[in-house]
Amino acid sequence: MVEVLQRTPDYTPEGKLRNIQFRGDAAFYNSDLMDLFEDRSNPVRYAIRAKGTDKIEDACLDAYYKVNKLEDDYKYTSSKPFYGETCYRMSHSKKNRRICFKVVFTQKEVETKKGESVQLLLIPHVFAVITNFEDLDPEQVINFYCQRGSSENYTKELKGDFFANTLSHRSFAANAFDFFLKCLAYNLFRFFQYRVMEGSDQNLTASTFRKKYQKAASRLSCHARSYYLKIARSFRHAEKFKRYLHKARTIGWIPILC
Repeated sequence: MVEVLQRTPDYTPEGKLRNIQFRGDAAFYNSDLMDLFEDRSNPVRYAIRAKGTDKIEDACLDAYYKVNKLEDDYKYTSSKPFYGETCYRMSHSKKNRRICFKVVFTQKEVETKKGESVQLLLIPHVFAVITNFEDLDPEQVINFYCQRGSSENYTKELKGDFFANTLSHRSFAANAFDFFLKCLAYNLFRFFQYRVMEGSDQNLTASTFRKKYQKAASRLSCHARSYYLKIARSFRHAEKFKRYLHKARTIGWIPILC
């Protein structure tokens, strides 16, 4: 991350100050990383999940109970959570940082020792994000973080199916170029899915696509300056493969700009 930020200029080619934003899960909950973001001449604005920390959860609940009474707990559900903020100092850090959080209460049935009666309890669930965004309210910070959505699944696919986690070159530039090539291959595959493939095939991962359509007994021959791909009769997806191949040849890959 240090080398990436060093190679990222503070200004765009148009002369505008570059707005760098960072979203990270609990694996990036690290004070040294946050110091790196904050101590730059052009600070990186970040929103990082604070998960699995009892002290943070207690601090968020203390901030919640300062403004709410116990009888109001039932109002805050997953569709309408309570949003708030507090300050927190991480271990081995001298800075107080902003914590934005949302609290949701769920009901839980508890039986007595005799098993006769059932009592409903409201259990609070805290979702906390540590951030240096000062111009956003807590709800906006939480929504910004949640825009990660399913991006982690795409990252896993990029790493697992296109080997983007293997960058074995010694120089940063060579590794960056290698990574960009793998990202290009991944995006071309996704583009192929949306423009060519049909139905449930549009949700296939690259590895499943290879097993279904590429791992088939076939032979490529050349005759009269033409190439012929002969596929075994036992290939059960032959008709769909031919249709995809025809669409890939005839579809307009590059949009025509008027």
